Amino acid sequence: LILDLLDAERRDNPELQWFFAEDRVEPVIVKNLENIQGDERDVILFSITFCRDAAGKMSMSFGAINGSGGERRLNVAVTRARRELKVFSGIRSDDIDITRTKALGVAHLKAFLDYAMRGAIALPAQDTGSAGPMESPFEEAVAAQLERRGWQTVPQVGVSGFRVDLGIRHPDHPGIYLAGVECDGATYHRSATARDRDKVREQVLRGLGWNILRVWSTDWWFSPDEAAERLHKALEDALAQNRAERATAQASEGAIRQRTGERGSERLVADKVADATEEKSAEEKAGEALEHQGNADDVSADGDGEISTDVTAPGTDAAQWSVVDLSEFNPDPDRFFEYSYRPTLQNMVDAIMAREAPLREDALMQRIARAHGWLRTGGRIRDQIAKHLRDGDVGRTHESAGVFLWRLGTVAPRVPFRGGSGRRHRRAISEICLAEIADFILAHPDVMEEDDPVHVYARLLHVDRLSASARERLQEAVAYARKIG
Repeated sequence: LILDLLDAERRDNPELQWFFAEDRVEPVIVKNLENIQGDERDVILFSITFCRDAAGKMSMSFGAINGSGGERRLNVAVTRARRELKVFSGIRSDDIDITRTKALGVAHLKAFLDYAMRGAIALPAQDTGSAGPMESPFEEAVAAQLERRGWQTVPQVGVSGFRVDLGIRHPDHPGIYLAGVECDGATYHRSATARDRDKVREQVLRGLGWNILRVWSTDWWFSPDEAAERLHKALEDALAQNRAERATAQASEGAIRQRTGERGSERLVADKVADATEEKSAEEKAGEALEHQGNADDVSADGDGEISTDVTAPGTDAAQWSVVDLSEFNPDPDRFFEYSYRPTLQNMVDAIMAREAPLREDALMQRIARAHGWLRTGGRIRDQIAKHLRDGDVGRTHESAGVFLWRLGTVAPRVPFRGGSGRRHRRAISEICLAEIADFILAHPDVMEEDDPVHVYARLLHVDRLSASARERLQEAVAYARKIG
């Protein structure tokens, strides 16, 4: 959706194209948690993307953040900005209940959202959960009375260098505390002076965002029911005030979203209608030239100029392109740069070339790097792989999209187009050599007479998103096909 909206904005404002140009040192990028590592920008807009479902239920499942090392993935994502990080979220930190999950990444996400909203004050106010059992029979009695009245209590909530005797969980948002109850128990009596007991401690806790309620043992001793009822009434008042404040804030946010979303929504709907009309007209003229193979599970909703389904050119063998599984070579990153490991690297290169060539050189290097668990393909890694790509062993063609590698003796102006064989086996337009795209284009020669042949070819190829770079690549392929055709 973000990419679609950006494309719509660029169509309406051509002057924005400069910010997305691939020849820029740092063009605008849209990436996710898995592939953002290694990229930096002055300003990063970070969208949480998770929210409550239609029934208002909040799941504690946050994708990769819940998995092992999820906290590290989150750390990478939120440290990509050099100067400024703007966070967009449909949930707040208090919507995340860390008692419902053991994932450290989810706890870090909760703390991060709290910091994004409240700033530096959130750092010392991080809730570390219960720091131990109740310290006195008085605290136990207060907790028992509150729980009889429906409140959920947590003893000795750790906050910074202090502990709140009893934390009262918010009934609407279990991820936060409605208030803290201070009893004049062991913590009170350990304080050196009355000022520490009555002023400093409470001021610090309030400064950290706590709504502090106090109950005195003398009041409890003479009339426990009356003291408990006063505490219950104070909690009910705090809950009513909190709900009113949240309702006002939500109404204000809803009005802002409505004002800012109307223009984008109207444009997106109009673009979809236009695309549907154009697609129908183009397909009527081009005819039913393709067989749509595979099933709906093989259709992707993302990618930049990426072919999303199995496609073959009519009148050619049903050649399919697929990614080689390199796990059978038992990749060992610790031995990658050793001389004794070179036969393994050579076998990987040979396997990729045998099945995937012609392919872009950087794609081959990236594939081998990923097999060894590296997200970045640095200079040393590229140099090591390049030792197995000598000119006498492979052919090369230099195109605008990059250098393409061929099996020796197979370089040709036209080679059979290969469609992907499933969700895992897809290529972007920029990853397919001109000779192969031209084969598909020449298999549909009538389309070249259309007003916008690139758009029609993109539809026939089931390209997910015809970005500016993908359009330029197809335009180049059409010109090349006219030349060799």
